[in-house]
Amino acid sequence: MAQARSGETLLQADHLKTAYVQKSSWFDKIFSHRGDQQVKEVDDVSFDIKPGSIIGVFGESGCGKTTLARTVAGLVAPTEGTLKFLIVDVTKIVEGKGELVSFDWAMAAAPVVP
Repeated sequence: MAQARSGETLLQADHLKTAYVQKSSWFDKIFSHRGDQQVKEVDDVSFDIKPGSIIGVFGESGCGKTTLARTVAGLVAPTEGTLKFLIVDVTKIVEGKGELVSFDWAMAAAPVVP
C-alpha cells in the first residue's frame, strides 16, 4: 500500500474542469434555433493537499462546490485537468467521460511515513 511521506503532496488537482451538456427543449430547438449547450460547473480549479492539512471550499449557491467534491471523490469524471492521488493520475483510470470512477480512497487514511 502506498503511503505519503511527510511534506509530500497527498492529493493534487491541476486545472480541473467539469462540464455538463444541457439539453435544449423542443421549443428552443424549433423557435429559438438553440441547440444543446455546454455548462461549465467547475472551471480551472487547482490545489495541493499535504498530509494533515485541511481544505475548505466555499462560495455562493450554484457555483460548483458539490460538483467539485463529486469530481474529487471520483463520482464524476473531469472534462479537463488532472487529479493525482500521491503520484497516480486518477483521471486516467476512467476510459470515458461521465462514467462512475472506481478508486480506493481508503489509502488516504494510511499513516504518514516520516
